[in-house]
Amino acid sequence: MILVGIFKCGMTGILLSLLALPLALASGELHQSILAVCTTWDGVRCPMVSSANPLLELFDASEQTLCKASVAVSVKQIDWQSNLITGKGLVRSVKINQNELLTSLIYPSDAYVAPNYPHCDDWYDVLPPHGNYILPGHGGQRSILPYITNASVFFEIQFEWTGDHSQHHDCSYGGISFVGLAQMDLYYEVQDDNACPGWNDNDKTWCSGHGECECAGKDGANRTCLCHSGYAPPDCSNCLDNYYGIACNLQCEACFNGGSCDSGPFGDGSCICPPGFDPKTRCATCLPQYYGAACQKCPYCHYPNGECNDGIQGNGLCSCAVGFNASLNCSDCMNSFFGPTCQPCESCHTGQCNHGRHGDGNCICQEGFSADTRCTKCSTNYFGSNCTRCASCHGHGYCNDTLAGDGQCLCETGYTKASRCVRCDDGWDFNPTTMSCQCAPEHFGPFCRSCPICKPHGRCNAGNDGDGHCTCNPGWSESTNCVSCMSGYFGLECQLCRRCGKGRCDDSLHGTGACICHEGWSPNSDCFDCADGYYGDNCIPCPQDCGHGTCSSGLVGSGACSCHAGWALTQVNPCTTCLPGHIPPHCFPCPGYTETGLVCNSHGTCVSDDTQASCVCDPRFSGHGCEVYDFPLAMVCALGMIALSTLGFCMCTMRRLARNSRHSQLYRGFGPYSRRNSTFVGGYVEISDMSDLEFFVSADSRDWLIPFEALTLQREVGNGTSGQVFQSLYHSGGGNSIVAVKRLYSPVTGQEYFQSFFRREVSILSKLHHPNVVRFYGVSYYNRVLYIVTDFCPTSLNVLIENPNSKGPFEPSFLLKIITQITSGMGFLHSRNVVHRDLKPANVLLNETDDVNICDFGLSRLIDPEQTSMTAEVGTPSYMAPEMATMGGTQCSTKGDVYSYGILLYSMWSRSKPYGDQGMNPFQLMTAVVSGLRPVIPINCPPGLARLMRQCWDANPLNRPSFPEISLQLQDPSLLSLIDEEPPVVAVAVALDRNTTRFRANSKDEMYYVEPNATGVS
Repeated sequence: MILVGIFKCGMTGILLSLLALPLALASGELHQSILAVCTTWDGVRCPMVSSANPLLELFDASEQTLCKASVAVSVKQIDWQSNLITGKGLVRSVKINQNELLTSLIYPSDAYVAPNYPHCDDWYDVLPPHGNYILPGHGGQRSILPYITNASVFFEIQFEWTGDHSQHHDCSYGGISFVGLAQMDLYYEVQDDNACPGWNDNDKTWCSGHGECECAGKDGANRTCLCHSGYAPPDCSNCLDNYYGIACNLQCEACFNGGSCDSGPFGDGSCICPPGFDPKTRCATCLPQYYGAACQKCPYCHYPNGECNDGIQGNGLCSCAVGFNASLNCSDCMNSFFGPTCQPCESCHTGQCNHGRHGDGNCICQEGFSADTRCTKCSTNYFGSNCTRCASCHGHGYCNDTLAGDGQCLCETGYTKASRCVRCDDGWDFNPTTMSCQCAPEHFGPFCRSCPICKPHGRCNAGNDGDGHCTCNPGWSESTNCVSCMSGYFGLECQLCRRCGKGRCDDSLHGTGACICHEGWSPNSDCFDCADGYYGDNCIPCPQDCGHGTCSSGLVGSGACSCHAGWALTQVNPCTTCLPGHIPPHCFPCPGYTETGLVCNSHGTCVSDDTQASCVCDPRFSGHGCEVYDFPLAMVCALGMIALSTLGFCMCTMRRLARNSRHSQLYRGFGPYSRRNSTFVGGYVEISDMSDLEFFVSADSRDWLIPFEALTLQREVGNGTSGQVFQSLYHSGGGNSIVAVKRLYSPVTGQEYFQSFFRREVSILSKLHHPNVVRFYGVSYYNRVLYIVTDFCPTSLNVLIENPNSKGPFEPSFLLKIITQITSGMGFLHSRNVVHRDLKPANVLLNETDDVNICDFGLSRLIDPEQTSMTAEVGTPSYMAPEMATMGGTQCSTKGDVYSYGILLYSMWSRSKPYGDQGMNPFQLMTAVVSGLRPVIPINCPPGLARLMRQCWDANPLNRPSFPEISLQLQDPSLLSLIDEEPPVVAVAVALDRNTTRFRANSKDEMYYVEPNATGVS
């Protein structure tokens, strides 16, 4: 390279450049110099040229390293400072590869000893320490190793002077005159890279590519590697201890108990522990199944039966599950434990448990003791506290083989204990065919019990192998021992029921086979048509109250109202106002209105009572409709005498003719009675139809006569001692009502019977108006049979009691409601001097709201208040008072009904028939009742109710309470309590008021009748 220097006069000075000093290849410390000289001053500049030839490259950077490089710079000039001190030279800059070496300007003249000293041969060292020397390069040196980045060195120097300087050079160097001279001396050292550890000749890298190679010192040592962080000397090929990863940049955590880190480029930093220590805890704890400070191996504890007490703090012993033996390392059970899971044995008392993993836990007992009872009881055929062996019972019995047993034989029924079950007992016969004792006929089962009475509608399954059940004829129920009908059968012969549309059949022994319909459907049509008050395809209720009229009912009905006679059909509140010419409250027609259209012919005022309307005429008017004008008295008297005479003569004549005509017709078969098939024989008049009946009964009784054509008998719903009961339709007032029609068993035709019947029975029924007594409509007569028409109720108390789908006592609220209403109704009957004489669940009817209606007065008779005798001994044996059988009914009173009420209470609580399990006929039953037989009161019966039962069925009628007294007892809140609170005995005088007040919240609530006492305080 060529160095170019510029010499400037004045303030410009001199610029010397040394460029591209090649660094030659060498070993050890080398020295190179570069010299530049300015020979001609042109007044402005002085070009400088290098005096040395260009050198080769200093070193091969691919295989060598420049270990040392320093430089010394010297300058020479003819005049650094003029004689007159008019100018002064200086060195401004020294740069190596563009890096400034000077920190300040250098003035060589500051080192002069005398003015204008030194002379031409004097060199000045620019780098400290400064000094003058005869030869260059002996001054201070400066390392330039950081500034050398390749094999070349670029040197640049600037020095200048100011003032007057000679234009002619006075000095020479090497025979060359110069104006200015500069020299750079370079001292360097180069070392081969293949001497570095970890040298790779292929990719020319040292220290395995993970460090820097240090130059060798002067002591002749080898080159060494300065490894990057994490890499280990000498060649940086591996990681330092506790460093790992591809870049050796991850530091290991501490490993305890002699463990070491898995370090190195391919390590993962985990701990490599001594045997037994857990690498997951960096060797701080033991692995499972190792224990102690040295993590020794645990013994085998037969997991899951046990586990080793492992860990640093563990002792290595086995911790077993409950029941396993730790001394055997949990391989087997402890005593009193058995099975694969070592369950605890139950106590074996005098025996020992079959323990161990292969044991079954059963007891191994001493001889005679039963392992099934864990040695607490004797085995079969062993007895006593020591379980001694029993003697044989010969196959017909078994030994009394218990700890408390005596070893005697407990024989089968029919064998004797004294013979150890060899001989038959009294009453048993030995059958050589079966080689066994058998019971007598009409007995059954192993204990030879008596068969129930299954005849006449079935037979008993008798014999030792029999079960005593009744095998009944078709239609009869085996569950009642062939006494009642099966479901779907009815009547005394248990006939098959007919089809019912929207309902079901009344299918019991006392059922009628008639249909019991859903709400709105009529039983008279077998539930195929609507009942009264219902209409349309779905038999919905009529839309409005028809007041004094009837609704157009039935499937084809319109639901419209039709009014009774005298009532007006209006759009709003129909049949509630009177027609014109009719007077409230009963809308009777006023006299005279029909004939003239004027009330009382406009000559009076119309008034009404409970039976008819009449006129109160104006003065001088009279007559039924005030149609007669009263003439003067004299004229009236004259005309009256004439009229009376004429009238008397006519009446006598007509009566005589009528009497003669009637007798002749009765005897000859002519006249209206012969057309009605009536007969008169010897003074006895036979009545064949309703027209005959109307002739013989009183006017008051005719109001209770119902034409048979107005009745439609649909189905039989019950029967009693006096007749059958049918569900029927009563066609009256343009509508239909569901009624109960009772047909008497015995045909009646005599005049005297009807006159007596209407005096007694009709007079009784027509006066019994009470919410708990069935309503009486009237009587009808057809084909010489009398029919009694009453209100209809869909079910009876007997159906609820015998309902097989409902067991146990009734709900207390329902039970109290029913017995309270029965008490109220019977109290009312007795207050009207009527004795029922057949009170039983079948005669206690229940309507749709479960309210009581007492029915069937076929046995009732009007009692003379002065007497207590009756005329018939009839009733149901199970409910009949004992005095009815002993006195023939001649001294029966209201206390007989109280007795029946007590039996009825038992039936309601027990939900069973009284004496149903006795198997006695009616005669036997009444004989036993007279002798003191009474139903056995269930143990769950409340004490208060049981006490009331016993009072009601007391053998002495005088000791039985009356129904008013019973009503007071029913008001006791503790009546149905299971805690016996014996009430105090209080004497109460009770007088019934006919105007009994009835309170009721709704159809399902209890019903109470407040009956004032003698003082009028209820």
